[in-house]
Amino acid sequence: AVVQTGLQASFDGPAQAAAIDTDGDRIPDSIETAWGLSDPRLEDSDGDGIPDGSEDTDRDGFSAAGEARVG
Repeated sequence: AVVQTGLQASFDGPAQAAAIDTDGDRIPDSIETAWGLSDPRLEDSDGDGIPDGSEDTDRDGFSAAGEARVG
């Protein structure tokens, strides 16, 4: 079940919890934490004006959000 709390939705289960994206950068918090490359509370962790989900830090042609979706 999804519970709406202001602008943030919260989830009540492990699968749903994996999809929480506090900063709205299209990378789930659990992945941002596991990768250790970005802050799940900041849309643009490195302050370069590009949201974390749009970054291609490993320069492979895929955005971080795209890589998070496919694993």
